[in-house]
Amino acid sequence: MSFSALPSDWLVASHYSRFYTALHNSNVDAERWLFPGALSLLIGAIGLVSTDRKSLKIALLWMAIGFAGSLGLHFVFHRFLFSHVPGFRAIRVPARWAAIAYVGLGILVAIGTAMIARRQRWAYAVIAVAFIVELRAAPILWFMARTDIPPVAVWIREHKPRAIIELPIRVDGEYDAMLRSTVHHRPMVNGISGFAPPEYDRLAGLAQTWSDKLVAELQRIGVTHVVVHADDFDAAGRAWLRRSLANGYLAFVSRFDSGVAGDWLFTIGGSAQLAPELDAMLRGLPTRNESTFGRLESPQMWERVNVISGFAFSPYRIREVNVLVNNGAIRLRTALRSDGRFFARFRSRPPDVWQHTDIQTEIIDGKGNRLLLDDRFVEWP
Repeated sequence: MSFSALPSDWLVASHYSRFYTALHNSNVDAERWLFPGALSLLIGAIGLVSTDRKSLKIALLWMAIGFAGSLGLHFVFHRFLFSHVPGFRAIRVPARWAAIAYVGLGILVAIGTAMIARRQRWAYAVIAVAFIVELRAAPILWFMARTDIPPVAVWIREHKPRAIIELPIRVDGEYDAMLRSTVHHRPMVNGISGFAPPEYDRLAGLAQTWSDKLVAELQRIGVTHVVVHADDFDAAGRAWLRRSLANGYLAFVSRFDSGVAGDWLFTIGGSAQLAPELDAMLRGLPTRNESTFGRLESPQMWERVNVISGFAFSPYRIREVNVLVNNGAIRLRTALRSDGRFFARFRSRPPDVWQHTDIQTEIIDGKGNRLLLDDRFVEWP
């Protein structure tokens, strides 16, 4: 119901549009920002007087279906489909029926544009430019995903375990697990979408409470390997892992460099071996990295930028640490200290940097190897 549009939502413009700020409404969910723009409505209206009745009927039919469907459970059309036609209960956002209406509107715009440019063909270019001006959504902010391949994902790809789970299970971490799955293509418990199957909810609940029943349930559904991302493990998670090892539920396989504390791989069952570095991790102590690593500590996601700070280490020393902004288009230098920390202070927004942008830390070690840390969206003063 919350994603079913109201007729008034067709007059709510996207916040990315700078041309229709008067039609912005933060009280309306972004899924229901349906205003298609005045230009398409104006040129579409011109298309209504076309003598091509067949095309007009097709366009109007698509528009009517899309508009009626976008109202979702507020109107009988989608409500009937939702209640009686298999498959329609899987539509999470009925407002997206609007895409069908936009197809019909696009047909009308094409007809109207052809009518306007019938005698003056340059009008095609003028109309195209007018649509670009109306959109006024630039600059477009992208999330810059990391491109390095985690060594643990390579191991999984090469050894092909039957099924895995990555711990801890967190909403923001599940996207990372799905990205890593594009490397190994093995079945896994992790995942995220608008819906969650009951079995996933149950397993996620066991994982998030660090239940001693978790390993048995994983074994029951065929999971053979557990990946632990130690950077994200808290004291409760480490205590659960120690109990699971002591009780013979899990057996240590290997540690892989990743982040600060590494990725740790375990099998379900087998003979447990508590290696010295594993014992250190379970006590929350540092463990040995043989590759370059670091962390951006400030700012955090969505924070205001005043200071950029963090640390970077490498067996080959650190040559420089930079901060990439505007989707990597601008590189800002930081100052390196002898203790491995990097630092940059900004009294005002640097030239050409967008007020709302992303920052991604770039670490270059003594061998010239380049490591990119996680991207974050921030706001500048």
